[in-house]
Amino acid sequence: PEPSRFCGLAPAMLVSGDADGGWERENEGRPPEVVLDLLIDADGRVILPARRKIYEFVGQSEQQKKTQEYLGNILGGLIKPAARQAFSELQTENLPAWSDNASACLDAATGDLLVHDKDTIYKYVRNDEGKYQADATRTLEDEQSGLIAATANTVLVATADGAMHLLDAATLQDKSTAQLPTGEVPLRILANPRKSQIGLLTHQGNLTIWDCQQATFSEAATDLSGRISAVSIDSDGNWMLANGRRTIFRLENSAAQPEVFRGGKEDWVYTVFDWVLDPLYSILPRPSDMDNAVRYLITGERTVVIDDSGDAMGSADTDNLKKDRVTFEVWRPIATNAIFISVVLMIGCIYIKFYDF
Repeated sequence: PEPSRFCGLAPAMLVSGDADGGWERENEGRPPEVVLDLLIDADGRVILPARRKIYEFVGQSEQQKKTQEYLGNILGGLIKPAARQAFSELQTENLPAWSDNASACLDAATGDLLVHDKDTIYKYVRNDEGKYQADATRTLEDEQSGLIAATANTVLVATADGAMHLLDAATLQDKSTAQLPTGEVPLRILANPRKSQIGLLTHQGNLTIWDCQQATFSEAATDLSGRISAVSIDSDGNWMLANGRRTIFRLENSAAQPEVFRGGKEDWVYTVFDWVLDPLYSILPRPSDMDNAVRYLITGERTVVIDDSGDAMGSADTDNLKKDRVTFEVWRPIATNAIFISVVLMIGCIYIKFYDF
């Protein structure tokens, strides 16, 4: 979603691109309402679960696009018309009004639609007409926002408090539970149907993989731990990892070491950061970082949500996993501030001892 001119949230523009067009972005129109996720099923359909309905993007003609653009221009851009003709409804009954923090996924094995919202999981099965009808519902103990993915008869829900719930995809009953390391917050979750795995990337840059066949969790890509900025899957089921520095790594399985798939030339700013800014940042005291340390000691959280203006927010919106976050270290600012204060006090004591005032 994006901010509306009249306060609140408005649907964001749906854009597309293809290889033949050089991946040039093309506006496809605005959905009738804010959508939770953009999903693609096995038939290539673009499924858009929204807050009150489930839509499929069916496209629009060039004339329809021009008409929509013309209407937006004559209204001075104050009202952004939705391209309703480009979206068809797929639900067979009324849906609950899901919150903005809800997460949706398609079961990679069956094509069923699953939605996690607060403390409830909703399952919708696809009928012969390609529409979705309610099947099962499951209520969890804690009311937390979370991320959801499913494959190989397994549903994994990772919530904001670091809990990982493994459920049976058919009945939504418990299989097992696990916990992320203290303070880690889920960023993205995706299913790997070719290898019957589900990967969970945290805001701290760590990737955890659940093997549905072995029923085990394992930390992946240890050489990149703490530095993974994005994750995806290639056509062979290999994990593709990015480190945020124009390099893509390929990981065949969680036990292997990542290999460089495509390395890009790093700008000089990275060198300056590694050899100048980061060492200075480590040595010099940062009193403002003590606020984050105090927040961690009180709440156990190691991330701070960033609002649209780029400022760190308090705990009011900390449960929203879709917002950008700053991950901070806890003990380094405490140590650097303590060392700096000790050195300054020592210099002051020596100065007072050897100089007569």
